[in-house]
Amino acid sequence: MTSYEGVVVVRSSLGHDQQKQILAKSKNVISEHGGDINHCDTWGTMNLANPIKSVKDGIFFHYTFNGKGNVVKEIERLYKLDSNVLKYVHISLGDNVDLKKHVDEYKDRLTKSAQAEEERDQKRREKKSNKYF
Repeated sequence: MTSYEGVVVVRSSLGHDQQKQILAKSKNVISEHGGDINHCDTWGTMNLANPIKSVKDGIFFHYTFNGKGNVVKEIERLYKLDSNVLKYVHISLGDNVDLKKHVDEYKDRLTKSAQAEEERDQKRREKKSNKYF
């Protein structure tokens, strides 16, 4: 079975139930193709770098799953038909990838990146405050 990672961006005006419906459709397609979802995270509402369909912000979801055959093709077909889905991307991670390990490594990198960014910001603030003295 092939492992995949996906991100989908939906309209920020959607209610919680509508968001769940979109993700439930994806889950159903994955199940129909003999796969399963490993995890699903909500990254929250973020501003888009460029407006999509005149929309300036969206709710981001990140998920990993295993699937067979044309599972990604079918999910993307459903997303194309849904006007509430702004953007999506799926990446093949390869066959028989340990998705739990992949997600844990991803979260570790994300934490380290956030810490490094905070340290850089702290140094900038210190440098700026020392500049006037």
